[in-house]
Amino acid sequence: WAYECRPETGAAYCPGEDYIRQVKEVGETAVCTWGLSMNGYALQHSKVTKRDPELGDKDPLADIKRWVDKYGLRWHVYYTPPHDTYWIQQHPEWRVLKSPDEKLDPPGRWQMMCLMSPYGDIVIDKLVEIVREYGVDGFNFDGWNYICPICYCVSCKDNYRKAMGADLPPKVDFSDPNYRKYIRWRDQQKIDWAIRMQRAVKAVKPDVCLMPWWVGPGRWWGMEEGKGFKWEPELVNVIADFPCLEMFWDWPLDEGGTIMPDFCMRYITGLRKGRPWCPSPSWGAHGQSGVIPRIEMRFRVAEIIANGGIPGPNMWWGAAGK
Repeated sequence: WAYECRPETGAAYCPGEDYIRQVKEVGETAVCTWGLSMNGYALQHSKVTKRDPELGDKDPLADIKRWVDKYGLRWHVYYTPPHDTYWIQQHPEWRVLKSPDEKLDPPGRWQMMCLMSPYGDIVIDKLVEIVREYGVDGFNFDGWNYICPICYCVSCKDNYRKAMGADLPPKVDFSDPNYRKYIRWRDQQKIDWAIRMQRAVKAVKPDVCLMPWWVGPGRWWGMEEGKGFKWEPELVNVIADFPCLEMFWDWPLDEGGTIMPDFCMRYITGLRKGRPWCPSPSWGAHGQSGVIPRIEMRFRVAEIIANGGIPGPNMWWGAAGK
């Protein structure tokens, strides 16, 4: 269904009925709202994680469910899996550690949990709970990724030692055989988690659409941050129902070109083997909002189509109809 709906990629946090109605009036057939808060709190009375304390007795997901049914819209929810202030306080040992000697700050909103730790199972339980209780049509994942080249949390250290008989590599070094083994091991862990998550959610509702952001080489500049490491195993782009990648163009054009985003798009189109996917034109975020001329927006949309993708509306900062 997502191929036909081309879901909007902006997400509204606990919107009112007017927002849902506007989405319908501008011709969209699906709406995206938040499914959990940015810090991982539940928006409903959850048995899996802590409820957002600011909601009181409200159940915004129940309200949204009633409105999307009223206006005949598909409904997918936005969620950032690595964020969870509650569980980070309960199990700080599950936090992502970017270096062997990283000092842990007090738990905070933007710190990340490792999906390869037991927290990964909690994420699956969160998703299953929302599908079972509210019948959502899909999940828009922002940050379904590794976060860092090597995670040194307790789970990653113990699991790697048991599987490979070695300690985690001390740094990113492709000349180190142990690091190359780690990359293969890490990729397989993530693939196994993605398959397990998909099976659990679809056992409740088979046509749920899983739309991860930030998978593979979409944010190609991120590879420089990690000195060459790749964010995700490419196979995740095959597993996902409808991967949505944030494509980055060099801007202004006189400081770069289009070769890298074109290559990335053509590469992922090949991986998908004819199954649609959604590259984002990225004109409404990352410091580019308000500075890109309209002709550049049209060029990026044409470039996406030429390379086999379905352009995402990219309504990141705006409301429906903006």
